[in-house]
Amino acid sequence: ASAQSLASTAFADSAAVVGEGTLTVRFGSTDYTPADPGPASYNGFTADADRDPVTITIDESNNTLAGVRDAINAADADVSASIVADGTGARLLLTADETGAANSVEITVDDGDGNDIDTGGLSRLAFNGDAANLEQTAAGADAAFSINGLALTSASNTVADAVDGVTLTLRGVSEGQPATVSVEADRGAVRSAIERFVEAYNGFVRTAGELTRYDPETGNAGPLQGDISARSILDQVRRSVTDSVGGAGSLAELGITTGADGTLSIDDGRLSAALEADLPSVAALFSTQGTGVATRTDALLDGYLRTGGLFDTRTSGIQGRVDGIADDREALNRRLDALESRYRAQFNALDSLLAELQSTGDFVAQQLANIPLPGDRNN
Repeated sequence: ASAQSLASTAFADSAAVVGEGTLTVRFGSTDYTPADPGPASYNGFTADADRDPVTITIDESNNTLAGVRDAINAADADVSASIVADGTGARLLLTADETGAANSVEITVDDGDGNDIDTGGLSRLAFNGDAANLEQTAAGADAAFSINGLALTSASNTVADAVDGVTLTLRGVSEGQPATVSVEADRGAVRSAIERFVEAYNGFVRTAGELTRYDPETGNAGPLQGDISARSILDQVRRSVTDSVGGAGSLAELGITTGADGTLSIDDGRLSAALEADLPSVAALFSTQGTGVATRTDALLDGYLRTGGLFDTRTSGIQGRVDGIADDREALNRRLDALESRYRAQFNALDSLLAELQSTGDFVAQQLANIPLPGDRNN
């Protein structure tokens, strides 16, 4: 597969002024006949309706050849622009970022000089049915290849969907010289995947143990010690991993056994022998739909982790209780504030009453002191 490339006519240098206006880039399939031996012919363009056009503005700040190049590259238009000197001057070279016939480019111009199709101003960069002023130096084309005589095409040189489970990289043309490709299972990758599965399981077992552990000597307990759900999850996951799979055996047959602490260990020799002797059976043990060790464990964990699952429900319940405690605390604070306000009002009233009583007592005492006593000759 190849990517389309377009080249402009020659300019004096990269500082030459091209023009001002807008460039609109569209992607699709171009029907173009190169100049060999007759003149080039732009025969039509079919736009890809799923890809939005990109419009690039060229003004006095970027109207040079170098400025246009930089503006195109900055527009993220799936087109790369560069300047190439070929001996006749500087040319703007545009290359589609993706290979394939359906990734060809159409460029329309809204030229500031009022003429969008002539060979002056910004319209020198037009490439469409009205004005093909750029030269197509390489066509966007699909790769053509065959597998066991079956003709196939691909927009990319990396083909991942022709043979199930195999990615082909097409590196060159070999017409009349067929290549022999042998496909073998990657036992190393399978072994690595099994080792990662065991490591992940062991990490889960250790973490669950720490969270639910109780140390009678120190009296220290994990945050989930005594939590029935935590123990239930650990037991269910352990059974999902270690129980046998009907017709495919168990992990123990691969040399993967459970230790005293509940973690798994791998006997390298037995696992290697199993992979060499019967790889499909090893795959079935892990991936049989619904019952394989990996598939059933994934389904079990999904029940815990999905929205509305056990963890989500427990988290919502705990959060509800926390919110309830916060509401109760707020209500208690309001009651305490009201009680404090009432007591303050009562104490203030009592204080005023006592002050008034004291004042009255002082007045009475003063009045009594002014009453003449019997026999007092001074009054």
